[in-house]
Amino acid sequence: MGDFNGDGVPDLAVAVDAYADGVPGSVAILLGNGDGTFTLQAATPATGDTPLSIAVGDLNGDGILDLAVSNGYDNTTQTWGTVTVLLGAGDGTFTPTAVSPAVGSLPSSIAVADFNGTASPIWRPQMRGVTLYPCFLETGMARSPPR
Repeated sequence: MGDFNGDGVPDLAVAVDAYADGVPGSVAILLGNGDGTFTLQAATPATGDTPLSIAVGDLNGDGILDLAVSNGYDNTTQTWGTVTVLLGAGDGTFTPTAVSPAVGSLPSSIAVADFNGTASPIWRPQMRGVTLYPCFLETGMARSPPR
């Protein structure tokens, strides 16, 4: 949840699984009307085949909310456990960047926060049955993990 179109009203982002092999999942953007109801945004940005969780934060430092989506599988790259970064335009629409490298099998949730105290957001997926969690520092490109 966040204000994706800058109108001061909370909006929602919902992960949508396509439930079909080879069909990418997406994120449904529901813009708040201010009265507890929502309107579905026409554009639904594509993700991996099985989007599992969404985190909201300003991932590229432009002052606009972006989305990080953990994917169970990405049919395009034939990779298990990826993250799709969707950069916000400030009007309720989002543009996908490159999908991240594999982060592990079934990243069941994802968080965006300043984990290292640098005032720069970091996204961190959480995998099922794994106790070691990788953190990906943002480099301003909102898509590059550290080397």
